[in-house]
Amino acid sequence: MFRKQPVGALLVEQLERDIADGPDLSQDVSFLQIATPFVPNGGLFGRFPGVFIPDVVSAMGPGRVTQYNTTYVVNEYDLWGDFPAYFNPVAMLNAVLGH
Repeated sequence: MFRKQPVGALLVEQLERDIADGPDLSQDVSFLQIATPFVPNGGLFGRFPGVFIPDVVSAMGPGRVTQYNTTYVVNEYDLWGDFPAYFNPVAMLNAVLGH
């Protein structure tokens, strides 16, 4: 059976969480995430913690605070990284069409 593997932002976030439990490498390692749903205040997982889409997205929640520097680069109105904060149909349509 074919099973999807995490790619891109999902893989980077999982790697950051995995090495956060190991030895401190914070002087040697930093992370850059571009257009990621893990932005703590604005990403899709930050807005809807626990969202789960079978075989696509696990319920990882927003990015966790770790000892590593993480830089998030997101465009305004990005569907994944800057999801509308309030239920506004026009803002949601704008984010979807902008995607």
